Parts: sequence; C-alpha cells; structure tokens
Amino acid sequence: MGATGLLAPILVLTTVVERVMEVFWTWWENLAVKAKETLIQKGDNQAEKDKLARDRNYVRKLLLDGATYKERKRLLTLVVGSLLGIFLAIITGVHFFQMTFAALQIPQPSVYVGTRDIIPFFDILITGLILGAGSQPAHAIINWIEFAQSVQKELKDLKRGELTLQDSNILKEILANLGIPQDTIATVMKLMLQHGVRTLAELLHVLKSDGIRATATDIAAVENLQAAKVYLDVTGRSDLASMLP
Repeated sequence: MGATGLLAPILVLTTVVERVMEVFWTWWENLAVKAKETLIQKGDNQAEKDKLARDRNYVRKLLLDGATYKERKRLLTLVVGSLLGIFLAIITGVHFFQMTFAALQIPQPSVYVGTRDIIPFFDILITGLILGAGSQPAHAIINWIEFAQSVQKELKDLKRGELTLQDSNILKEILANLGIPQDTIATVMKLMLQHGVRTLAELLHVLKSDGIRATATDIAAVENLQAAKVYLDVTGRSDLASMLP
C-alpha cells in the first residue's frame, strides 16, 4: 500500500485539528470584536464612535489586522493545535513513526531508558506536532515518504534485474537536477559494452588511452556519471550509487 493509504489517518486528524482551530478562532474573534464595539458604543470617546459609524469593520481591522496579533495567533494555533494533536494521538492510537516504518517496511527502532522503551513517547509527541502544524506539512511529509517508497522499489527492481539503469526514473530525475543529459547512462552503457570494461574508472582510463579515438562527448558522459555517483554517496544515497558501475 502507498504512503497516502497507510498514513491516511494522519491526514484525517490533521483536518480535524485545523477545523477545530478555525471554529475556535472564529468564535473568539467575533466575541472580541463584539465586546470592543460595545465598549466604544457605551464609552465617551466620540472619535471612536464616529470611526465605527463610518466603517462597521473598524474594530475588526483594529483588533485583527495587526502584524503582532497575526503572529501571536499563528504561534497559539501551533501550540494549541499540537496539544490537541497529542491528545488525539493518545486516544486514537495514530502514531506517525509506527506508520512510517510500516510504510517503508523497515523495523521500528527501540530506545530504552531502564526497562522502558521511550520511542512510543516521542512518537506521540512528534505525531502531535505534525497534526498541529497543519495539512500542508503533513502532505509534504507523506510525499517524501512516497518518494522513499519509490526509491526502495526501484532499488529492488535494479538488484533483481527487472529494471535497467537507463529506465530508472530516480536516476533520470537526479541527472536532470544535476544538469546532466538524460542519454548519459545509455551512452556510458554502450561504451562499456564496446570496450569490455565493468567500471566507470576503467572506462575513463580506456577512453583517455593512446590509440583510442574517444570523443569529448563520450569522455564528458563518463565523467558526468562519475560525478553523479559521488553526489549520491555524499548525499547519503549509497544504495543507489552502488547500482552505478
């Protein structure tokens, strides 16, 4: 099952938290505006009364449009939403780490303090923070997990020989991000077969040897693929790098 299906409860609870916070702020702001308008109408400040008479939204703009209020509202929404998210995580049993490890099909780690595993505690805490942060961060996290799933699948297919390097969508995307032409892998594989070598280093050595009429384009293709392999290693994607010759 895809990450979206496995983590659907996260999206549902995130929506619940968002709606609860929206209802709360609507109620609170209407109450605050009404109370301020009543104070102005019963007060002695004629200038304020005139402003309210000219603009029925005067108090709403005064109280709710300021940058300070908006920043406080954002922070309070995050804090209260996270607390509500923690509460929902506890009573529903929806735990982000647990679901993520299940989606990626890897064992969930354990960290013991004495005889107690503290990972479930942090799982509830992180789940609450994700729920309180809103649907946009939750969708971004799920998209990342779906990408990780696709990487896992492609690695398995590459190792089993069910997918060639030329057909790997992940490698194509990485090469595109690095500004490397999409036909680089196909070019290099053809050159390796032609010269009977098994690694990029061997191929580059052969192409630069005397007597071999290699084009600058061929040499650049090999060097670009070497650079991509180094990039994968440096960025922690050694499994994918190992698939390159």
